[in-house]
Amino acid sequence: MIRKIITFLLVTAIHIPVSLVSAQEYDASATTAFTSDYAVRCKILDIEGEPEIYATYRIYLATDTTKTVCTGTTTIDGIFDAQLPQTGDYILYISTIGKNTIARNFSVDSANPIIDLGILTSEISNAQLDEVVVVAQKPLISKEIDRIGYDVQADESSKTNTIIEMLRKVPMVAVDGENKITVNGSSNFKIFKNGRPNNSYTNNAKDVLAGIPASMVKRIEVITMIR
Repeated sequence: MIRKIITFLLVTAIHIPVSLVSAQEYDASATTAFTSDYAVRCKILDIEGEPEIYATYRIYLATDTTKTVCTGTTTIDGIFDAQLPQTGDYILYISTIGKNTIARNFSVDSANPIIDLGILTSEISNAQLDEVVVVAQKPLISKEIDRIGYDVQADESSKTNTIIEMLRKVPMVAVDGENKITVNGSSNFKIFKNGRPNNSYTNNAKDVLAGIPASMVKRIEVITMIR
């Protein structure tokens, strides 16, 4: 089966400033609303103390590392809040392009339903080797000069979700409760399929993309700069 590549092209240039938070400014007591009873929170910084934007995280039950229970990317502040389905022992993997992958074990139970792992750095020193293990993981996000890509097939949830559901994970794309799509804060965008503009997709985006299984799409790209 040939899988499509779906590209979102910005028509209007909208600048969104990136908020950079240093390690000293990170507040582990900051509250986040969870709909699940169990969750894990973490902040990823590079060796210079800047947030790792769009780093990919994958969480597995320690008893089954063949299937992810949660997958996503960090925010522009390098933070993620991931909801967990149940109590138990978990393994967290964090990967960033060009960096070593971080692995961390943690557990949640009724006494400790929300775990804050604090700050992790994207490069490992010898002093950290007893806490962090380096493994090979494929990032969900790729960044180029003019675009951000989301590897749909590398996300386990693509097997059961539609494209509209996957778009909620793509950086710079937002989907509200009525499936209205905005790209970089704007509803003025074009959609390309396999490199060619597709007016049907663009004009009926929320309906068309809600009907396409994510398993049929290889990659979603957001063009941030028109050459």
